[in-house]
Amino acid sequence: MLSQIDRLQAFCHSRGMQNDVAHSSYTDTFYLRDMGAPDPYPVLQGTEEADVCIIGGGLAGLNTALGLLERGKSVVLVEQNRIAWGASGRAAGFVAKGFAAGQAALVKKLNLEKARELVNMTKSARALIKKRINDFNIECGPVRDGVLTVTWRDRPDEIQKYVDDANENFDLGFEYWTRDQVRAHCKTDKYYEGVYSKNDFQFNPLRYTHGLAAKVAQLGGKIFEESRATSIDRDGAGWKVTTSNGVVKSQYVVSCGAIYANGLDKRLEYAAFPVRTYSMSTEPIDADVLKSAIDTPHAIYDMRFCSDYYRILPGNRLLWGGRVS
Repeated sequence: MLSQIDRLQAFCHSRGMQNDVAHSSYTDTFYLRDMGAPDPYPVLQGTEEADVCIIGGGLAGLNTALGLLERGKSVVLVEQNRIAWGASGRAAGFVAKGFAAGQAALVKKLNLEKARELVNMTKSARALIKKRINDFNIECGPVRDGVLTVTWRDRPDEIQKYVDDANENFDLGFEYWTRDQVRAHCKTDKYYEGVYSKNDFQFNPLRYTHGLAAKVAQLGGKIFEESRATSIDRDGAGWKVTTSNGVVKSQYVVSCGAIYANGLDKRLEYAAFPVRTYSMSTEPIDADVLKSAIDTPHAIYDMRFCSDYYRILPGNRLLWGGRVS
């Protein structure tokens, strides 16, 4: 693929596309242009009360809200920007099991039993995402099964052992792909062997996250955008979350702001730090040109520490991401 990259004529949206939708405070992305600017949720004004106040309107906050509502709890969610404003609405759209450290590192740090418990949690989460897409009729496609991980080094025995160990210890259903199989999908001599995960898949993360938000609202959860939480304070036996224009009183508070929750809780603030990765999408690519570089419906990433990852978007566009800072 690398030898073909000049032919792809890849330009960021800001250079290659006309601004044709109102974006409010969202970053301009392919996902936003594909979906159109969503209707806003209200700004919190005055005082709201609930069993639980959730801070942050990304995947963590919305899934927490949904799980609580399904268990009969009342929920108020406050988001300082827009729903899925951060990584939840701009991610590559790969839905995959596991941890960045890999299974072997988890086993070394914890032991096989505890590592298996953690990996099984991610497998359950992946299945739950699929279930919610179907149960809630969330239009976040195309939902395509299969993620292919490729290696830049020729090490077939090592990759085969990795696949065997993953399947034996964690029942991951991996397939070992030979060099010929990999290169049938990726038209380059830079890649060698691969690991194909048939149960992983790809989707549109912004559409999915807004589908969750709509379900939260349908179940009676209250969502407020442009409502930055400025403090969390004790309020009798419960808590008081103060925002720029209002207050939420609740029995419990769940902070799902990650790196955006600065100043709310020092313990959480010191436990997370920002990691940036970079992505872009191309203009539409001639189908024959695209097929000469990437001839696969599967999402792809490589095994380097700071990996490249990419997939084909609707309209013969290529989404590519990589680098870390």
